[in-house]
This record gives sequence, structure tokens and C-alpha cells, in this order.
Amino acid sequence: REHCVPLRMASQEKPGTPAAAAAPLDGPKAPDAGAIVSLGEGRITRPTLVSGSLAAHGSVFSSKGTRLFSPCGGAVVCYSVRTGKQLGALSPGTGRVAAVAAGPAQAPTTSGVCGEPLAIGAADEVTLWDSKTAACLAHVTLSAPVLALRWPARGTLLVLRGVAGDGAEVERVDVARVDAAKKAGLLPMSVMNAGPFDAAGEIAAVGDGCDLVVFRQGWGQSRRHWHRHEITALSVDPAGRYIATGDIKGVVWLWWGAADERVGQANKPIVPGRWHWHAYPVRTLTHSGPLLLSGGDEGVLCVRNIDDDSVHFIPRFPAAIRHLAVSNSAEHVCLSVASNSLALVDGLHGWVKPRYIHALDVPVSPLESKGAPSELPRASLHALAGGGLATTCGGRRVQFLDERGNLLVGRSVQLQRGNTSVNTGDPMRRWRLRQLAFTSKATWLLTCESRRSPALEKFDSQGAAQSIMLKWWRRGQDGQYATECVAADPHTAEITTILAHPEDEGVFVTASLDGSFKVWGLVQGVTASDQGWRCVAIGGWRSRPILSGCFSADGSTIALGFGGFAVLWDLASMTELRALPVGGDDEDSVVQLHSAVVSARFLLLASVQRGKHHEVVCWDLVDMQIIARLDLSAALGGQQRCLTRVEVVPSPPGGSGADLRLLAFRSGGLELCVWRLAATAVEFKEEARATFPSHSRVLDVALLGASSPAQACRLACWTSCYELWSLDLSRVEAVEQDGAERTPQANLQAATAEDEPPSAQTALAGRVLGKVSPADREIRSRTDCLVDFPIRTTPEQQVGLVPHLSQLVAPAHTPSHMLPPPAAILDKLLEVFSKPSPSAAAAKLLAGDVPQPADAARDSAGADEKLAVRSVPLHVELESASLSEFVDAAWVDKLMSEVSA
Repeated sequence: REHCVPLRMASQEKPGTPAAAAAPLDGPKAPDAGAIVSLGEGRITRPTLVSGSLAAHGSVFSSKGTRLFSPCGGAVVCYSVRTGKQLGALSPGTGRVAAVAAGPAQAPTTSGVCGEPLAIGAADEVTLWDSKTAACLAHVTLSAPVLALRWPARGTLLVLRGVAGDGAEVERVDVARVDAAKKAGLLPMSVMNAGPFDAAGEIAAVGDGCDLVVFRQGWGQSRRHWHRHEITALSVDPAGRYIATGDIKGVVWLWWGAADERVGQANKPIVPGRWHWHAYPVRTLTHSGPLLLSGGDEGVLCVRNIDDDSVHFIPRFPAAIRHLAVSNSAEHVCLSVASNSLALVDGLHGWVKPRYIHALDVPVSPLESKGAPSELPRASLHALAGGGLATTCGGRRVQFLDERGNLLVGRSVQLQRGNTSVNTGDPMRRWRLRQLAFTSKATWLLTCESRRSPALEKFDSQGAAQSIMLKWWRRGQDGQYATECVAADPHTAEITTILAHPEDEGVFVTASLDGSFKVWGLVQGVTASDQGWRCVAIGGWRSRPILSGCFSADGSTIALGFGGFAVLWDLASMTELRALPVGGDDEDSVVQLHSAVVSARFLLLASVQRGKHHEVVCWDLVDMQIIARLDLSAALGGQQRCLTRVEVVPSPPGGSGADLRLLAFRSGGLELCVWRLAATAVEFKEEARATFPSHSRVLDVALLGASSPAQACRLACWTSCYELWSLDLSRVEAVEQDGAERTPQANLQAATAEDEPPSAQTALAGRVLGKVSPADREIRSRTDCLVDFPIRTTPEQQVGLVPHLSQLVAPAHTPSHMLPPPAAILDKLLEVFSKPSPSAAAAKLLAGDVPQPADAARDSAGADEKLAVRSVPLHVELESASLSEFVDAAWVDKLMSEVSA
């Protein structure tokens, strides 16, 4: 099963278009979400993790730098550093993963020492894994939740456990034998306001509010250094010379000698070095050899050389930098970006072009105004008619997933284009996506954006003043959406409903709390540039606010929800057809409407709320009678608002007709329930029920469609942990007696050749033959030519830069001011070390600039030299000039032995 956080676009299909049949959001190598969903009666199911929060916690490279491990909810997702592909995941099964650390590389043995160990901290437990074989080796249970992990030396693992921003302690775990890891006692460095933590070698440091607490192995107690501002980032110099800290004011401080024994004995205060560039708090610090890397809300990576105090910058990351990770070889850097993506940087010098691993956006703040929070439901998941899923989870853009769960990076709709990170203070003062609607063929997209107006809030005592913007987007030939038309403040109050015509690509409807609804049509002009969207009709019903709406299946009728009524309108004539009462008075609010055609019956379903009571009312629009009711308050526990989703289940062969499937859940609740309304039935029958874990509440659910009547309900769930789950209620497991939730789950591919870096020591055959793929090697074995020499083919190139050859390029005794020009040195270098091309050698043969054969010397004395006869044909000499190489026999024998091996 394949995870949907690819480094590059995994599909070229356009959203909303038919795709190849595949299990929705469930491709190969999809990782377990690390959670358990209870189905009742001793049955459980494990949801598949489609996407999660990649930037919430720092990532870590494996000891050899070939793999990247990133905490993502209840699992740790593994990526190949070279290709960026997702390889699988490790799920400890104890809760949400808070930290991960990689141990130093060691030779694998049978005594419990693995080659590349990995530690994962989740809840109050640390699990140790072999990152190559994905084997869980040991568990260590602690007395407090894990906040951070560091593996500073072989055999030592340090754990910061406690509560972030509250009391915490550092505990040492003995990992000399990874499969027999055990607690080795507390370090004397407890804090009352736990902040950033780091360790390297014998030094450990942790931020305690404004104080820096340092401990070194061999000390009897920790040392505390006072600072004026709160410490937000921390990194220990690998050489132990200093400790770098970043504060809330954007200043980086270097505490030279903070871990020096002599400074502690003298009991003298340390005056740290100061470097100020960041305008906002320093979010992360780390070391890469002599380089100190820092990042913050500016979206700029600062690279500072501590030895010469030089600085250069890598700008234009799309959002704030939250975490940094550097491989042991300092060849790769991973940046956790606030846009919920990982940026891989290969090298910090020269032109840097990051590679990105994208995930779904996560919200940065509530979408409602602080003064008057909206009580209307907001959908984050939108199932497309032709397959796939559109998401608006972060409120900043529209993202698309195909049926296999792959994130279509190139198809995302950016509300505000830009490649810089801007911190504007209150996120609600920026434009945020509220609602959207796609036409049936996904040719057009209508979005509704809003933002708070601080100027108007000064005159609005409720603080609910907002600006609203409608944008029409057209899908181009490349599948990307571009803005075609904009309407500013089309309604005087909040827009509650956006509807797209189910058949006509040129009709949208918007409704608002101001009591009006508007029909928008695509008006064609004389030229293509003259076309645009216009309001072609406007209506209302008794000046009442409109709460919800839907189109009929054929698009001829509009149903709008009000307080106490659901009103039907004819779209063509804009006349009222019928007002359907839902309760006894106007306090019964119709908050959702759905329309479906089931077995030749035109059904209208309304979700009605009266205080804390919720129910579903179903009408047959042919006789305008209520045929079924469903009490949601009794079926779903909790006080949150109930939301509903519907889909039509195809009829079986020879069956009486299609069925209607109804899903209901409470936004922020722990339960969801699925009912089924049969073709001839008059009541809803419960089909399935699921209970989510306490730490992952349901925010939104989308039905992914049923391809057959017997197929179980397949869902896409957006949870309070900002994770997208694929949930198939037909995958049922029995509850294990020892607790299924504590069973580690591993789904990790074995190491492949493309994931491994090239060896530092290359054999003779490798240096001569270069990088040869297995397919090329097989082709070469079938040819007459034994060996092809692409590089290092002349004796001078094989010998290398030795003194007697370097002397021919530039004599060593020549003073620097007497050296020839660089162009002359380059010409001399090419003359000594370069190999003539086959064309150049052939040109010499054709010009006659070759030694004459020995037979020509025995010609008659009176013969003309130009008539000398060659001993071999000219084409043989040309082929010999381009293919022959002259080396000694021993060298060739050694080469052939390596090639044959």
C-alpha cells in the first residue's frame, strides 16, 4: 500500500475524470495509522494513514544517511533520501509519536546490536527498532510522556520526559545491547518549564524558560545559565566548544565554554556571543560540521560558519521553518516547513534547489472570527464525481488526491501565489478558504474566501466584520486551475451554501444569511475574452436567512433550508414550488440538505437541529410526504453538531433497486454511524458503527463510493490530529487478548540499490567501468567487446596527479608570479592527461601522420615515399585508433578478475 505523500506528482489524471479502478486511498505500501477503530462486539479495524502532520516534530536521518524518518501521527514514515519515495512506516502502537532518534552505525551482530538502530518515543514508552529490517527489538516504559530523544554516543540514549512547558526530567537509557535496553537512571538536570533539548557526546542541554541548563558526564550536578529572554531553540556543538541557543526575539547566542570544567570551577558568569538576523523567534538550530544552521518564521535558512563568522542564506522556502535535521555525513539537510512539507537540500554551497515531500495542509487557526464563531458546518473533504478527493483542510489552498491516495502536487489551487513566507500576525487577517463547489466535469471551480476586517471591527461590537470574495477557476489543458472571474462581497452576510449544477457546467448558486440566494451564469461574449460570470437571478423567502441548500438530481429544482422549512424552487422560472415543514415551529433549523434518486424515488433528506436535538427527515418528492425519520441524538453520543453524508448504493443484478446509504457523525466527536435505506423500505437500518480513539476525534468524513451493492462502506476521515485516514469497515480484526493497541506494526521495504549511497572505496573495475546498471551489464556481456572504457582510459589518467606528470603541467619550483596564464595551464593539463577523441585520431590517420609499417623500409630506393604500402587496411587502423588501449598484462588480468567476479 502506497503512502500519498510523494516527492513528485504520482498521477497525471485530471481531478474529477474517470480513473483506473483501484482501492480508494489505499495503494501498495500504505502505512498503518497507528490507531485502532472499534466496530463493537469485539471487532476492530486499523485505518490506513493517507496523510498527516509531517512538520509537527523533527525528522531524523539514518546513521548512513540513506533513509529519512519523519513522525506522522501514530506512525513514523520512512522515505528514501535519494529518490524521495515513501518506503513504508513503523507504528509503535502506543499513541502519537513525539520524537525519533537514530543511533550510530555499527556492525550487525547476533548479540542484539543492529547496524542502524532507531528509537521512537510515543506516549510514555520508547521502542527500539532495526531501521533496515523493521524489527522491533525492545520496549522501555517510562513514568512520563516522551518529549524528545537524543542518541549522543554509542550505548547511550537520553530521553526528555515530562510535559512541554511544565516540569520535565532527563533519563538515560542503556542501549549497549539494543534488544536488552534498560533504564540507567536520571540525570541531575530537572526543569520546571521544559523547552528545547539537545545532546552531543558527553554534553546535554535543555531550555528552562529563560535559563539554560547544562550537564556534562562526570559532573555531580547540572549548571544553570541565566538569559533575559525565553529560549526557543538549542543545539550543542559536536566538538563541545559551545552551546548555541535562539530566543524569542530572533537572536542567536553562543555560550562559549558553557560545558567547560574550568568555567564551572571558577564560578564566573558566561558572556555569550550575539548574532541577530531573524526578525521573528528562532524556531530551530542544528550543526553541520563547522556550520550552524538556523531557521524561523521568515522561511530563510541561515548558514553561519562559526570559524570565520561568515554567513550565507538559502531563501524562498514556502513557509516558516520549524525543524532541521542533518545527516551524519553533512551531505543532506531536511527542513520541516510549516506548510506541512519536508524540504530536502543536497549540499549547502552553490546553487541550492530543494526537493519537496508534500502532505495535506493543516489549519493554522480556527476559520471563524473570534467575536462571533460560526455555527454552520464546514466540509474539509469533497469527493469528486469521477473519482478522487479534493481537500481544503488547511484553508489556504485546494489539494487533490487520486483514487490511490496519491497527492497531485501540480494540481493544487493556490489562493495566494507566492514563494516567500510572510508573518502577518493574526492568521485570520489573511484570506481563508471557506467553501467550494465543482461542476459535474470539474471544468469550473467556485471558491468562497473570507477574512476579518480589523478596520470594520472597530465599529462592530461583535467583532464579526468580514470581507468575502468569490473566485471562479477554469481548468486548463494541463489540468491546473486558473482564476477567470472574481466577485467582491456578493452578499452582505456570511455565505452558507455554494451549489454547482449537476449537469450544466455554466450554473452556480450561492446563498447567504442575508436572506438572498443568487444564480450565477456563464455569459458568453463576442470573443473568448469577453466571457464571464454574472448574477442572472436573485431570490429570497420571507427575508429569512438561508442555512443550507442542494440541487435535485437532474438540476431542475433547488431546495433551500430555512428555520422550520425546506423550500423548493424551480430553477428555470425562479418560482416557489413548495414549502415543506420540518417541525412545529421556526426553531427547527434545516442545517443540511441532500437529494438523491433511489429506485425511481426522488428523495430529499434534511438534517434538522432544534437546540441539542438532531434528526434526519426524508421526503418523497413525488407525493411530498415524509417517509422516514432518524433520531441522531439518540444514536450518537455527545453534544457537538451532527453532520450527515449520503451516497447511492447500486442495485444487485436482479434486485429491486438501488439503496441509499446515510452516514452521520458529530464534528469533534468519537463516533460515526452508517445506516441504509432499502429500495422499498420506509425506515433506516443500521449498517455499521465505529468508535475512534480518544486522541483522534472526527472532524470530517467523506464517502468514497460503492462500486457494488455488497461492498462495505469506505470512508476518508479527517481527524483532530490533522491526519487523513482511509477506513474500510469490511477489514475486521478480532481484539487481541494482550491489547491490540500495544502491538507494534511495521511495513517497511527492504533496502534497495538506489537507496544506498556509492561506496567510499571503489574497486579498480568500478573506477574504470563507472556506474553500470544490471541491464547494461547484461547487454555488455553479449557483445564482442570485452570491456568498454568510458573514463580513466589513458595511462596518465590511471596514474593520476603524480609529481613527474604535474611537473609537465607547471613546474613546482616556478614562483606564483611567474606562472603562465590559466589558459596555458589548462592547455598543458589537457595535453598531458586528456585522451584524443576517436575523430581526432582518425583525422591523423587520414592525414598520414602515422608511423609507416616495417615493410615500407624494404621498398626500392628509387620509389616515392608517398607510395609506401600499408600493412593493414585503413579502416582497420581507424578502428584500432578508437578502441585500443595500452596497459600492462598484470593490470588487465586484475581488471578482468574483478569484472568476472
